[in-house]
Parts: sequence; C-alpha cells; structure tokens
Amino acid sequence: MSAWSVAWLVWLAVFVVLETVALLNGTPDDTLSEHIWRWAGLHASGVWAAIRRAILAGALGWLVVHFLSAGRV
Repeated sequence: MSAWSVAWLVWLAVFVVLETVALLNGTPDDTLSEHIWRWAGLHASGVWAAIRRAILAGALGWLVVHFLSAGRV
C-alpha cells in the first residue's frame, strides 16, 4: 500500500470520526452536510445564493461524471 493510500485512509477515518461525533452530539450546524447547506446558501435567497447553489450543483455533477468515467473527465 502506498503512502498516498495510507494518507487517504487516514483522512477518511478522521472524517468518519468527526462526522460521527457531530451526528451524536445533536448540536446544530456541525455536520458536513449542514456546513455545505450554509456555504451553498440552500436556506438563503437572492442572486448570490443562486450562484452558490449553481456552483455546488456543477461541482457535484462533475464529481459524479469524473468518478463514473474513471477519471477521463
């Protein structure tokens, strides 16, 4: 296993621990989903919120295509 594989697995483990703690403590605005909702303006209105939502949708769309095309996109 390469050092990169180990680093990504450590990163994933840290994420799982952080998200689990955030889910179990019941405090609002601490999970990754809640941060992304706030950053993307999903509970906001106006032009700037629409732009942030479009950026999120584009990034997520690209990520799905990137994964499913095995990195050819």
